[in-house]
Amino acid sequence: MEIIYPSVEDVINANKKAVELLRATKAEKHEVLAPRYKIEEAIERAKSSGDNLKKKAAILLMEINRKHFFASANKRTSFIVAADFLLANEGRIPLKKKENVKFLIEIREGKRTLEEIVRWLDE
Repeated sequence: MEIIYPSVEDVINANKKAVELLRATKAEKHEVLAPRYKIEEAIERAKSSGDNLKKKAAILLMEINRKHFFASANKRTSFIVAADFLLANEGRIPLKKKENVKFLIEIREGKRTLEEIVRWLDE
């Protein structure tokens, strides 16, 4: 089975959707802060991580969340990209409870390991 990965444009569009549809404050705006090659590096890291789809999704989630590619909605964007990746490759989305936003914040703060993120996506 060929694995379907997001493109740089897919990641940028996910941020645009996160800001437009899931706006947390009126001040939020869609703005790309990172050069495109930095986003591509995050995607390449997932591609080169082996065969485990959950690990690949966890890498996408962690990289986008922590690297702050956008002015707003980085955590939401990271979850959208990881969920889209799993939907495209496994046919399901890891729907999480609202209280798991704390987990996304802990990822951003460096308090969660890749292995913990993989387990969280597998719940």
